[in-house]
Amino acid sequence: MGDAPMAQQNDAIPMKAYKLLKSGDTLLFEEAARLSVEEEIYEVRCRVSIRLQPRPCLFFEMGGDGNLPRDLQTKRGVEWRLEIPTRGISTSVRCVCCSSDSQDTIIRAVPTDRQVCVIPDLEVQRVEFRVFNFPHFAGRHPVYSKMNGQSARYEREILESDDWRVELVGAQTTLWSMLNNEYAADYRITHVGQITRQDGQDFAIGDANELVLALHWFLSFCKGSWAGVSLPLGYSRDGTCIWESLYLGYTSSCIRCQSWFDPSRGEIMSQVFPGFLSRWRDPDWKRAIARAIYWYTIGNEMRPVQTERWF
Repeated sequence: MGDAPMAQQNDAIPMKAYKLLKSGDTLLFEEAARLSVEEEIYEVRCRVSIRLQPRPCLFFEMGGDGNLPRDLQTKRGVEWRLEIPTRGISTSVRCVCCSSDSQDTIIRAVPTDRQVCVIPDLEVQRVEFRVFNFPHFAGRHPVYSKMNGQSARYEREILESDDWRVELVGAQTTLWSMLNNEYAADYRITHVGQITRQDGQDFAIGDANELVLALHWFLSFCKGSWAGVSLPLGYSRDGTCIWESLYLGYTSSCIRCQSWFDPSRGEIMSQVFPGFLSRWRDPDWKRAIARAIYWYTIGNEMRPVQTERWF
């Protein structure tokens, strides 16, 4: 693959990749959907949005087209199932808000499944992902891009292990630009990443999904608290997006905390990553590593997180 920066392979580096909403909801898409409540199935329009504050969360809003009954709010205690076939979404949802009038009903729900999107039997050439609240580091392979007629520098580090190559690029142009804000309780997309194979071959989405999960644990291990690797997108060789996931990795509100990782030496990540991934792939090691990182992050944050389902 060589050392070609991500910005030369696609247009993911300029700041438009990070304009996901500092406050309020950002609409991701609107599609036809099926909502199953007990024995009833309703054909609805579903608006899928993401909100960063007070914590990154997905919302599904349905109704407004006269297809939902007024008494639906009386069934909030039973399991609801939402399917959006065109997006490969199939998940249980929990209603958090339901409003009705004489004409219509509008509901707002959140997913209860960690894996919201079905993993299709497809192969992709690269996968992009976003990272919430990872500390800004000085990388060995910076990327330069034009912004408003001026050259901007984005810190980048490359992680390689076996067949995989992971590029991690900071959203801020300099390490110093965020130092005064890194301790604030806030949620933001701080980095974007790309996964490819070192030989340039296509790979299964299932394999990419497993690597995204491994990166979530690895970057959290580096940070010392949860860094949310989220929203992966899979692309074919012609640059077409053929897979998207609404996965949101658990994220801590802080960006900086006590950790062994020195942000001024981003290359440390590339030195540690191969050994981490090798152990993570070993079933006997994976559970032990996950438990160790869990208690490591809890020790830094001083509060428990419900992550038993992860390991």
